[in-house]
Amino acid sequence: MALDISIRTTRETDKLLKEMPGMVRKGLVNAMNKVAKDTEEYAKKSFGKSGRPNTITGRLRDSIKGSASKRVNSLVVTLSSDLIYSRIQEEGGTIRAKGGGYLTFPIGGDWVKVKSVRLPARPYLRPAIQDNLTKIEKTLTDSIWKEFERS
Repeated sequence: MALDISIRTTRETDKLLKEMPGMVRKGLVNAMNKVAKDTEEYAKKSFGKSGRPNTITGRLRDSIKGSASKRVNSLVVTLSSDLIYSRIQEEGGTIRAKGGGYLTFPIGGDWVKVKSVRLPARPYLRPAIQDNLTKIEKTLTDSIWKEFERS
């Protein structure tokens, strides 16, 4: 499961970015790396809060990674988890037993068998981006201006 924050560019913008003084490019790179780190931290800190996944083993929380990259016509921050159950935690859904069998799990000291179970959405990646859009914009602007002030 991965979500991206993209700053789309045109060919003309890409050309300008290549021609920009190193300080501006450095400011953009620093900003994108900071946004990746900040959104990763926010997502991890949200676990256990209302509407978010609980932490039992910490595997899902610890699997969250933020990264920045340059792609064709865009600068991208990706927030992701590579665990197989990350998507169902984020979006919710139904888990069904394979081959006509049962899902078996403990509830209150008893073992329960069911054919399927419905998990509610417990988003943790999207809110890390949505709740921080203003901060992300400020980080981008501040990083670029900081590089201009240094020159």
